[in-house]
Order: sequence, then C-alpha cells, then structure tokens
Amino acid sequence: MKKMHKILFSKVVQSSNYSAFILEGDNKQFAIYTLPTTGLHIENILTKQIKRPQTHAFLDTVLTGFEIDIKKVILTDVVDGVYFSKILLSKKGDGREDILEIDARPSDSLLLALKHDTEVICSQEVLDKSPVYKD
Repeated sequence: MKKMHKILFSKVVQSSNYSAFILEGDNKQFAIYTLPTTGLHIENILTKQIKRPQTHAFLDTVLTGFEIDIKKVILTDVVDGVYFSKILLSKKGDGREDILEIDARPSDSLLLALKHDTEVICSQEVLDKSPVYKD
C-alpha cells in the first residue's frame, strides 16, 4: 500500500493570469494552478456570497440534495504540471454505507474540499513529482 500524506491548504494566490492553490504536505509546498476565475469562486465560498453556479457548485447542490457526503479528495497524479484528482463520496442508508470514487478536476475537487472542510491526501509519488512552490 502506498504511503499517503494529508495535504493542507496553505493559501490561495490570485493574479490576472491564474489562481493557484498553495498546498502543503510532508513539509513541502506545491501549487496547483487554475483559471483566474477560480480565485473568485474561492472568495465566494469563503464569504458565502451567492453567484451564478459553476461546476463545483452544481455538483455540490446535487450531492447535498441526495444526502451524499464528500469523504475525501485524493490528488492521484501529476503529469507535466497537470494534476489529477478523485473525490470519494459516501451515501448512508439502510444500515450501510456506499462509497463512490469519481474523477474530478482538481480545481473543483479542492473548491469542494474547502467548502466542506474535507481531508485532501496524496501519495508520496505525487509529492515527489510536485515542483516546490516558492513565493
């Protein structure tokens, strides 16, 4: 079994050209860069402002409506600076818990993790392949 690391949100960097999630795991900081509008979505989540729904908001509404919980976000790989992620979902009922793993864009996954205070993890391999973030 691969060693997994808990990933923490360090900060979000916003510029006119990009937004970046600055993440930290095992004393290493790395960045996942996304579209500049992602920073606005983060601000909306943190300030609880209602705006026109985006992909992550749409998915969140569907999950909430069906009483599905986000258990965990996993950063599964990074190839040429492009990150991949999965979201583990949980639906409880009738004395059991069903788990579903779905592929998702890291920007959507991380926005949902921020909103729901959900654990984010990655393997040692992903940490090793992630370039160190420098301010």
